[in-house]
Formats: sequence, structure tokens, C-alpha cells
Amino acid sequence: MRRWVRTLRLAVCGSLMLVPQIGCDGGPSGPGTMAGIVDGPVNLGAVVLEVTGVGIQGFVGQRDTRAFGAAVSEAQGRYRVVLVDPSGGSIQFGVTVDDRAADPPIVTVLFASSTDNATLLLTGIEGRVEK
Repeated sequence: MRRWVRTLRLAVCGSLMLVPQIGCDGGPSGPGTMAGIVDGPVNLGAVVLEVTGVGIQGFVGQRDTRAFGAAVSEAQGRYRVVLVDPSGGSIQFGVTVDDRAADPPIVTVLFASSTDNATLLLTGIEGRVEK
């Protein structure tokens, strides 16, 4: 009988040690801003993006970047975003979302120009949003 009680105690203690780990998702949740970046092999002055995701509320520029966004289809979670950064280099922005624990939005670069307003080929220019 004592052996059974000891085994039961060990099982309960082991289960309780797992409870805090199960509750941790490794990141913040709730409303907030996810960081995004568009970079490439050349200095970027402006880009047009299509951003697709759930719970998107808006877009903000980071550092010298100005952001302008509008819904293409709110039901589908598709937005068109124009980012302008006169200083060149990588363009940093933020996506304001309902829940930072959700999957980050998908970014597709549609158009890019350099700081001297020359149209750029999209080869090597990538955008992404991270949690």
C-alpha cells in the first residue's frame, strides 16, 4: 500500500511541474504591434506591399519610414500598404494587430523604388513580419 501511495505522489508532483510549461506560448499575446522589415540588395526609398493576415488594425512607420495603408478586402484580411523612407536602406514598419500571439501576416512586395525614385526590379527584395 505504501508503494502505491508513493507512486501516486510522484505522478501528481510530476504532473504539477508540467502545468506552468503548458501555459507558456513563448510570446506576448493581446493587442500590439508586430515588427516588419523590407530589405534587398539596394537602398530602398519606397515600396508597395500587400499584407494578408487576421486581426490587422493598421500600419505604422518605424524610424524615418512613413506608412499609409488601406483595406483591399477586410473580410479576407488583405491590405495595400505604401512605405516611404527618404533615408534609404531597409524599410522598417509595424503592423498593429488584435493578438500578437497570432501568426504574423504574410507580406508580398508589389513595387519598389530607390531613394532617387528609380523603379527597381523585385529580385532579392523581400518583406516579412515577425512576432
